[in-house]
Amino acid sequence: MDIGIFGRNNPVTRFIEELLKNNGINVTVLTDNSIENAIRQIGGLDYLILNHSIPVNRKVIESVPVRSRIIEISPVKTPYKQFSGEITSISLLRESDENTVQDYMTVIYVDDISVKGNEEFVRDIFRGFRFLKMGIEEHERLASEILVKPYVMALLSRKFSDLEFNPSTIEYEKILSISRIISNHNIDEIREIIRYNPYSSEIFEKMENDLKRVWNELSFY
Repeated sequence: MDIGIFGRNNPVTRFIEELLKNNGINVTVLTDNSIENAIRQIGGLDYLILNHSIPVNRKVIESVPVRSRIIEISPVKTPYKQFSGEITSISLLRESDENTVQDYMTVIYVDDISVKGNEEFVRDIFRGFRFLKMGIEEHERLASEILVKPYVMALLSRKFSDLEFNPSTIEYEKILSISRIISNHNIDEIREIIRYNPYSSEIFEKMENDLKRVWNELSFY
């Protein structure tokens, strides 16, 4: 079997490449950002895995004649809703910062986007990994809690990191440590996850209300 990977040069792309090769699959990695090259390559491949930005992924999907060969890997699913039943859509949950195959132990298969009949193929590729199946809305709500919320908190914490105090306190250092959540991440990827998740606004609204509530509680003293 021949599978191509068109994606950013990031840990997820490297993880997928290593995993496929360990499974005896011929892998072609395309990280030159050329949409035209990716479209040309798909004709000679059994599958093409997309791990690029959402606009680039969508452009490739819109341009290929046989979309059933596409496997899209993204932490946001709403932008791919229009391709339901035509592509395969999965997410990978990263559980440590070591950037090895063992770090990605949970695969989410989005069944109301994915081509019918491809589930077993995906299970086989990721055999040994935890496998979950859910719909778009459930996925987006989960991602808003376990990805969007931590990323927003880290971005806020990073605003504090511009200020250095000597002496400092344990409490202040712990605030700064939250910013390290995104220290090894591409900031554009983080912004994309927040921007395209339809429940991000709820996260911001809840945080704003919680801050107001804390302030009001303190105002009684």
